[in-house]
Amino acid sequence: FQANHNNFNGTLSTNVGQMVDLQDLFIESNYLTGTIPTELGQLTKLRDVRIYRNDFSGEVPQEICDLKYDQLNFLYIVADCLEPNVNLPPKIDCQCCDGCCDGVHGGFCPV
Repeated sequence: FQANHNNFNGTLSTNVGQMVDLQDLFIESNYLTGTIPTELGQLTKLRDVRIYRNDFSGEVPQEICDLKYDQLNFLYIVADCLEPNVNLPPKIDCQCCDGCCDGVHGGFCPV
């Protein structure tokens, strides 16, 4: 599923957990807010999750990190987990991300 650079806003629905065949979730560079739904952890076929350059807060749920470590397929995760500057904390805490961006549209992101 690719919906990057679409100026979407609002939250990511918990119904995303019903997309059982979803392998790639590219929703970077939008204006999505709220927390990342734990229901993403139900998607055992996920291979690539790119949720950076949004306005999510909180942390990448443990259920998603567990997928990364429990499945045989490689799972790649990129989120806004770098500090944008010394005075601001990262937008998201991510213990299992492969790449961290600074959360600024047009800012640093190693992907």
